[in-house]
Amino acid sequence: MLNRRTAWFWCLAGWAALLAAPGALRPLRADNSPAAAGKPLVIFAAASLTDVLNELGKTYQARTGQPVEFNYGGSTALARQIELGVQADLFVSAGPAPFDDLTPLNRIDLATARELLSNDLVLAITAGSRLAGKDLASAIRDAHMIAIADPQRAPAGRYARQALEHMGLWAGLRDRLDRPHDVRVALGQLRSGAVEAAICYRTDVLAAAAPGALRQVEILASFPTNSHDRIVYPACVLTASQQPASARAFLDYLAGPDAAEAFRRYGFVPLPAKAWTPASRPAPPAATGLITSAEWDVIGRSLWVSATAALALLPIGLALGWLLGRRQFRGRWLIEGVVMLPLVLPPVVSGYLALLVLTPEAPLGRLLKRLLGEQVPLTPLAAVIAAAIVALPLMVRSVRTSMEGVDRRLELAASTLGASRWRTFWTVTVPLSIHGIVAGLLLAFGRALGEFGATIVLAGDTSRTQTIPLAIFRAIGSKDPGGIRAGRLIVVAIVLALLSTLGSELLTRRARSREGR
Repeated sequence: MLNRRTAWFWCLAGWAALLAAPGALRPLRADNSPAAAGKPLVIFAAASLTDVLNELGKTYQARTGQPVEFNYGGSTALARQIELGVQADLFVSAGPAPFDDLTPLNRIDLATARELLSNDLVLAITAGSRLAGKDLASAIRDAHMIAIADPQRAPAGRYARQALEHMGLWAGLRDRLDRPHDVRVALGQLRSGAVEAAICYRTDVLAAAAPGALRQVEILASFPTNSHDRIVYPACVLTASQQPASARAFLDYLAGPDAAEAFRRYGFVPLPAKAWTPASRPAPPAATGLITSAEWDVIGRSLWVSATAALALLPIGLALGWLLGRRQFRGRWLIEGVVMLPLVLPPVVSGYLALLVLTPEAPLGRLLKRLLGEQVPLTPLAAVIAAAIVALPLMVRSVRTSMEGVDRRLELAASTLGASRWRTFWTVTVPLSIHGIVAGLLLAFGRALGEFGATIVLAGDTSRTQTIPLAIFRAIGSKDPGGIRAGRLIVVAIVLALLSTLGSELLTRRARSREGR
C-alpha cells in the first residue's frame, strides 16, 4: 500500500503533468499555418446546422487558412445574445423572426442578408416504437410525451406550435410537451427514451440516424407545408463584425455550389439566390413589473420541489451523517466520495445518469412506471429527484459536522442508564445536533431551489416541471422586453436564496457557540 507521503507525491506529479500537457503537445499539432493563429470568424448558427457547418467550417479553413468558430443554439436565444451586444461576425438563423427582431436595432447588415436554405418539419419516433404505423394525428394524440423546441427560443418550436394549432391538437398537449431550448436537445430527449416522439427537422433525424446511436430514430410522417410558416434559413453579416470582408467571403462560400452539395447531403434544400427583406411586425406589448399568475405558478412549484427534496433527504442525511461522523469502518472513504460526488460533478452528468436508470426501458424505471402508473422522467417527481441528488452532499456534510460535535460522553451516559443505541440516537444525538440538522435542511432547500442542469435533463421543461431556474433561462433567451420577466424571477431567486443561506448560517453559528459552552 502507498503511504501518505508517496500518495501526495503522485497526486502532485499528476497535476503537474496535466498542466504541462497542453504546452508539450502544442508543437505536435499538424496545423501550424500562420493563418491558423489568426483571429477566427465567429458564426452564430441554429442548432440544426451543427453537423453540416462543422464540416463546411473545416473545409473552408483548410482551403483559405481562415479559422472559423461556431456558436450553436436556438435562433431566438442567439438573437438575444446579439441584441445584448455579444460580438459575432455572421448569423444563420432557422427562421426569419430573429432577423426581424434584430433589424430595428441595426444589428444586421441588410445588404448581405439572403435566404440560404429550407427544411421539412417531421414527427420522429424511435425504431420499434408502438406509434409506428399510425397516422400523424393519431400518433400525436397517443404519445405519452412529445418534445419540441421551445417556441419562445427556437423557430423549430414555433413551426411545431403552428402545425399543432393547425391540426387542432395544441390545446390538448399542454401537459405532454417537453420544451427544451433547441431542436437538437428535443431530438436528444427522444433518443434517451424520455419522450415517445419529437417534432424536429428532417435533417436532424438524418443526422441522428447514424450507426452507434443509443436509440435509432426514424421519421413517422412529415407535417403538411401549409400547416406552418415557410421554413427558411436566412444568413447575414452582423454590423458588429470586426472582420466584415472575411465574413462576407464565408457567406458567399455558404451560398456557393460546393456548400450546396454538402447541404443536400445532409438533407437541406439550398435556395436560389434571393435577398432577405424584413417583415413589418407590430411592436411587442409593454411588459409590466408585476409578477404574473404563470410566474406565481413557477415560484410555487419551485418551493414545493425544493421543500419536498429537502424533506426527502432528511432521513438519508441523518443516517449518512451519523454513519460518517460516528463510525470507523473499511470503505468509509468510498462512501464519503460517492456522497460528495454530486458536489463536484457537473449537474447535467448527474441528471443524465439518473435518466439512464429511470428511463422506462431500464429495470428500475420499468418497475416505477408499473407502480406509479407513469414514467418518472419529465414528471414533478423527476424534478424532486434531480434536486435531491445535487443537494445531498450539503445535507450530509452539515449533519455530519453537527453530530461530530456532540460530546460522546453524553451518549455513553445514556447507554449506561439502559438506553438502546436507537433511543440514544433520538434522545441525545439528534437533539444536540438539531441546529446543524436544520441548517442542513435549509442548505439542501437552497441548493434544490437553484438546481438547473440535472433538472432540465431528467425532468425537462414542461408545464408540470418548470422551476425558477428553467423559467429564467427561457426568459433570457426569448423575447423579453427590457428583461422584465427575467428580472422579476431573478429577484425572487435571490431573495429565496438569501433567506435559506442566512438561516443556515445563523443556525450554524448557534451550534458552534453551543459547542463552545
